[in-house]
Amino acid sequence: YNRPYEILLEMAIKLEELEAELDDVRKKLHTWIQGRHTVAVDCSNNFAFEMQQQSDVIQKLQKQQTQFTEASEAMKNRLSSEKQQLDGLKDSLRLVVEKKLEFEQDLNLLTKSVEIEKQEYLKQVSEFDAEDKERSRKLDLLRKSVARTSERLGMTFKQEDGELRIKFTCIDPYDPDKEFSFNVKVLEDNSYKVTKCYPQLVTLQDLIHRLNSTNDFSEFVKSLRRRFVQLVKDSGSSVPMAIE
Repeated sequence: YNRPYEILLEMAIKLEELEAELDDVRKKLHTWIQGRHTVAVDCSNNFAFEMQQQSDVIQKLQKQQTQFTEASEAMKNRLSSEKQQLDGLKDSLRLVVEKKLEFEQDLNLLTKSVEIEKQEYLKQVSEFDAEDKERSRKLDLLRKSVARTSERLGMTFKQEDGELRIKFTCIDPYDPDKEFSFNVKVLEDNSYKVTKCYPQLVTLQDLIHRLNSTNDFSEFVKSLRRRFVQLVKDSGSSVPMAIE
């Protein structure tokens, strides 16, 4: 990026130096011609032969002057060509600078976009972690609640594919080993859902709605057991055995 600029600067300095040398040569030539012309005029008044010689000298000087003029013209042409090249380099440099600025702007926009997406991703990860912790907390509460009441209610439980399966016994007085069971899981919005219930209860949806409103899982388990007990009483112990 700096090298083309340094070359342009060196060429500009050389151009100024050449123009200064050219002006100096012209001044010296003009002074010299005037001096020689004065000498020729003075000598012509006294020496005709010398005047002829001076005339030859003047012709020679005029020829040299023509050569200098031609050289000067050639120098001007070369300087003009170099100036055009310099202007072309300046234009190229300007385009490079503009492209660099555009690239920097695009890079800044891209960097900001990536940072926004990164923050959004971190936010989603944080929210997911918080929800996961909440689900884990609820599952832990479920386990503790079940553990406290399992022995008293003749209840056992186990984990099955992210769900908690709860089995009741000691409900049917004519068949204490008969099993009554249900499966419950915690959804992404931290609400509860019963995925299986055997035997089926007509009032199950009301119990689930109450559970999600109160978040009292222990009371929910007790209510389900009471419903199973009432079902046995109403059916006269004709409820079929639970299927594993």
